[in-house]
Amino acid sequence: MSKFLAISLFIVALILGLGIGYTISPEYAKQASMHKYNLGNADDNYDLRFINAMVEHHEGAIKMAEDAKEKSTKEEVLKLADEIIEAQTKEIEMMMEWKEEWYGIK
Repeated sequence: MSKFLAISLFIVALILGLGIGYTISPEYAKQASMHKYNLGNADDNYDLRFINAMVEHHEGAIKMAEDAKEKSTKEEVLKLADEIIEAQTKEIEMMMEWKEEWYGIK
């Protein structure tokens, strides 16, 4: 193998390794998460996209709170988990009513 080919392969491997390392880093995950919630332009369906994203977000918070209720031993965390479940369940119900009223979607 020529020296030029060996150096070229090393550079390609280095670039690929850096790229793969970046995509599995916490910083990449944070940026990817932020892009997930970019709801786009303020068009006729913006509110629907917002509602759908917020319902998903609230459902995740409820699941985390339920998990905390099963695993935590701290009174403060258990109380907060109950409050999150109650508040976010009400908010999901409200947003689902809007979704049906505004878009005819259940």
